[in-house]
Amino acid sequence: DIVRLHKKEVFIDCGAYIGDTVVQFLKASGNQYKKIVAFEPDPINIKSLKKTAKNIVIVKAAVWNCETKLSFDGANGAGSCVNQKNAVTRNVVKATAIDNISACADASFIKMDIEGSEYYALQGAYHTICKNKPTLAICIYHSDEDMLRIIELIHSWQLGYKLYVRHHGQRTAETVLYAVQ
Repeated sequence: DIVRLHKKEVFIDCGAYIGDTVVQFLKASGNQYKKIVAFEPDPINIKSLKKTAKNIVIVKAAVWNCETKLSFDGANGAGSCVNQKNAVTRNVVKATAIDNISACADASFIKMDIEGSEYYALQGAYHTICKNKPTLAICIYHSDEDMLRIIELIHSWQLGYKLYVRHHGQRTAETVLYAVQ
């Protein structure tokens, strides 16, 4: 009831996992879209992701506020994440900012479910968001701090977004901030 899709949607899926949200997007859009850009650092998940849609650009990287390398804990399935607290890991992945990926230049919808990295990823999407004012669907349930600081960050940009918070599911997870024009 909040998000309205159009036929030329450029959908950016941050934390694409195996393509479960891509499949939901395809269904909701009636397979009418311009392009999908899917960020996923886990090579095992990318194999499944490649099979989900036509006209999909897969960025084999975590989403962050700059180009860097980050420790990644990929052993948790859908809960795999950048390991910010304990950087001792054998798995290091490339990370990049949305603003650095040319395929994201005309983004019209950005979804982020990246297990606590949303705040940093939003910082790295600032120019794309200011230019396009895409619809945003940002998970804010990963920490109590994110419930406030992500809302404050988007509000501080003064882009005229209307902000809505919706909870999907029965558990404490899956609380999403929607920012729409």
